Amino acid sequence: MARRKRQHGSGSLFKEGRGWAIRWRELEIAPDGTIKKRLCYEALGNISRAEAGEILRRKVADAGSGGGPTRSHVTFRTLAHQWEVDVLPTKYKHSTQKTHQHIMESI
Repeated sequence: MARRKRQHGSGSLFKEGRGWAIRWRELEIAPDGTIKKRLCYEALGNISRAEAGEILRRKVADAGSGGGPTRSHVTFRTLAHQWEVDVLPTKYKHSTQKTHQHIMESI
């Protein structure tokens, strides 16, 4: 009997060593504001295949729920520095640049 193909976007369950591991994708807001898919991985250890499949189903359901994408793990300091390098010199007069740089130093 032929094995049925799994549905696209349902994650993957595979044997790793003596246990099981899972992979799935979650939506994440990237530092530039775009929505990207992030690959997630979790080693589950020595549990049954059915238990591992149930954990994977819950993870995929949580990732696809109506909660929307998760925020990026980029710090404000990193974003502020990037703004200071890319935007500040091109969009503002020199006096405004100095004021904004002073504000950024105090953060």
